[in-house]
Amino acid sequence: MTDRGGGRHTYQAIAWEIREQIAQGVLRAGDPIPSLPALRRDRGISNPTAQAAVRLLKSWGLVEGRPDLGTFVREVRPVVHLMTEMTLPGQDGSRRTWREIVEESGRVGTQRVTGAGHAAAPVDVADAFGLDADALVAWRQRLLLVDDEVAQVCTSYYPDAVVAAVPELLVAERLPSSAMELMARAGFVIARGGLDTVFARAATEDEAAALGTDVGAPVTEAFRVARDEAATVVLVERMVSDGARLRQAWRF
Repeated sequence: MTDRGGGRHTYQAIAWEIREQIAQGVLRAGDPIPSLPALRRDRGISNPTAQAAVRLLKSWGLVEGRPDLGTFVREVRPVVHLMTEMTLPGQDGSRRTWREIVEESGRVGTQRVTGAGHAAAPVDVADAFGLDADALVAWRQRLLLVDDEVAQVCTSYYPDAVVAAVPELLVAERLPSSAMELMARAGFVIARGGLDTVFARAATEDEAAALGTDVGAPVTEAFRVARDEAATVVLVERMVSDGARLRQAWRF
């Protein structure tokens, strides 16, 4: 999946080209997108590269597969609500803790680290970092609890430079201070220019088990891409919440 210019790998470039065709109305709801054989033939790419491009389009909610028919532009496309502000940590990485946030509702907030290490990057995470699909990426996962009930499953992904400077992120134990504070001390300060994408979807089997709900139950995902002052992506987070226990609000 060689980088063909523009800072993107081949699978990303293909997916973004099709995305633009959808946005411009060249491809409309119900239209088929090029099949895997067509992508391989016309683009001179491998099957894994073609599959990665289609997986990325699916992760954006733009296309859907139909058994024995192919992949088509979705009839209903998600609305992306771009927020103008987000809660940024200070220069030292400090911001309100989960405990403080939950205390405002008169309840008790705690966290539990469930794992950390390296794994193949999900396609949307690879896209955010500008990596090859399925490239190894560092991850850290924790559960956010309200009165001992899991309200959110948060999985953080870090580039190699961050985990090299902050190896504690790869240890599945409580950190001596927040991850953002540790990152700030190492010179990775999150600045303006990030993006939170928030949408509803069905819980996966693992998420349902963690949240204590049913597979397919509605959950809210916030997908965060955070950048430093040089606009380099230093953190990607997937925050999956049980709407009955946690809601997000924006003050404007």
